[in-house]
Amino acid sequence: MGFKTRFRAQPDQAYDARITDLGVRPFNAPGSNTGPGSGAGIVTGTDALGAPIIQRTGQWVNRNVSNTTPLLLAATMAASVRVLPANPQRTGLLINNKDPTVTIQVSFGNDAGILGISVGPGVTILLDFTTPGDSVYVFNGNAATVQAVVTEIVRAGTGS
Repeated sequence: MGFKTRFRAQPDQAYDARITDLGVRPFNAPGSNTGPGSGAGIVTGTDALGAPIIQRTGQWVNRNVSNTTPLLLAATMAASVRVLPANPQRTGLLINNKDPTVTIQVSFGNDAGILGISVGPGVTILLDFTTPGDSVYVFNGNAATVQAVVTEIVRAGTGS
């Protein structure tokens, strides 16, 4: 950027102005010694199969845990099924339509029924960066029973 070129955030800006401020370290990014691959770790023993048990020496710890819920959606449902309650700690969501021919509908926060988001046959939706924390509803308005899978990823524990 030129000497007189400067980014100025507008009141209706949809993102943090610090993202494009090249005068500071972006996102307060730490050094290269804090990522998932940092530190080789210390072997503290072996498990029942003889694999080494390694105590990590790096600072980064993945605190996400997941829960997979298989669904069997009845044919021509009268109303959606709430498959997950509202969860403000949700950091990711996978919704998989296992059926090879039938489309299902997914809605967040309320029962939208047939007006929900369509998930086509064999399609998996991944919501990670913009995961809604609302209740998740699934609807099958088709004449066939459908299998689906919902995987919720949530932040557990404390810290980074």
